[in-house]
Amino acid sequence: RTDAKVALVTGAAGGLGSAICRRLAKDGYKIAINFRNQPEKADALAAEIAELGGEALLIQADISNEADIESLVFQTVRRFGIITVLINNASPRINPCKLLESEWSDFQKQIDVQVKASFELIKRCAMIMKDSGGGSIVNMSSQVIDGVPTASWGAYALAKEALNSLTKSAALELGPYNIRVNEISPGMVETAL
Repeated sequence: RTDAKVALVTGAAGGLGSAICRRLAKDGYKIAINFRNQPEKADALAAEIAELGGEALLIQADISNEADIESLVFQTVRRFGIITVLINNASPRINPCKLLESEWSDFQKQIDVQVKASFELIKRCAMIMKDSGGGSIVNMSSQVIDGVPTASWGAYALAKEALNSLTKSAALELGPYNIRVNEISPGMVETAL
């Protein structure tokens, strides 16, 4: 079933997420559009995908919550029967804050969405992909982790560094099951983030 084209995209209503969904739809993918708090943007994206001849499923879920993650994967599989591509794109807003003025909760918020949720989704989706012959997982990182760090972006950068490490570990362990795990690190893109 690795020829099936079903993608689950987190943070799909945002700037990068919606662009990813449009491209996947043009390439013939059925798409589970995950969003947390932008239902109007998610609805508009689903309508756009339908106009392209594609099929989209809207799923509102807070992926920092494990029960919502479970529901997200369940609803996607219930509708489409499989998941062959996972795009871990969701990211909390960057809240620039100097280290000495930060609270651990600033870091935890980034970690919960960018690392914990990605880990939980990778684990669940990889089991589905493994049983169906393979798949692809893409984690969205950032060039903010290259070179000199951006001042006051410590929480965001820490989460992206951890995601980078998770990506490498997952690629090593899931490769033998025909599951590719890659990371994309875009530079500055004009989005709400």
